[in-house]
Amino acid sequence: MKAAGMQLQITLKGIDGMAEFNADAKTTPKGTMRTELWYAKSGDGAEMKQIFMVQEIPKLESAPEQITYTALESSEEFATPGKKKSETLEVPVLYVAEQHKELKTISESHTRVWFFVKLPDETAAESGKPLTYKFPGTLHLAGDAISDGNMIKDTITIYKDGKVEETEGLPSVEP
Repeated sequence: MKAAGMQLQITLKGIDGMAEFNADAKTTPKGTMRTELWYAKSGDGAEMKQIFMVQEIPKLESAPEQITYTALESSEEFATPGKKKSETLEVPVLYVAEQHKELKTISESHTRVWFFVKLPDETAAESGKPLTYKFPGTLHLAGDAISDGNMIKDTITIYKDGKVEETEGLPSVEP
């Protein structure tokens, strides 16, 4: 017990099992600025184009649903991973007329494209190879709500139809 007004000071350094700073780490945590969203006609990056003025990229995938079970000899319930649910991604982007026309054409034709989410270059352990997520899907483009004091936006709804894969950097396509 401490008397009123006295400070309690605890030193955690050296306690067994306590994580310590990894001085060998080559990268440090970074912000999300300069994350990029791209699409291409194929997974190898053919005819790749960047989607500009992206406001947010939602979580690309969730954990599988749990399957719970019990047994007569136990008073506890247990869980195991089940199936991953199909999820759509809603990506708000600022309205730019030329980009809107291109994306609307893809949307109306129900063309399957590949999406690439590239983390900022400064997050890469090896120069030019930041973590990049890649997945196929189709998109729907629609104007977002218009409200006083806000920017005009589109919403790109992405219907994923394949697994999210991790790669290093964007694919390079030979001309």
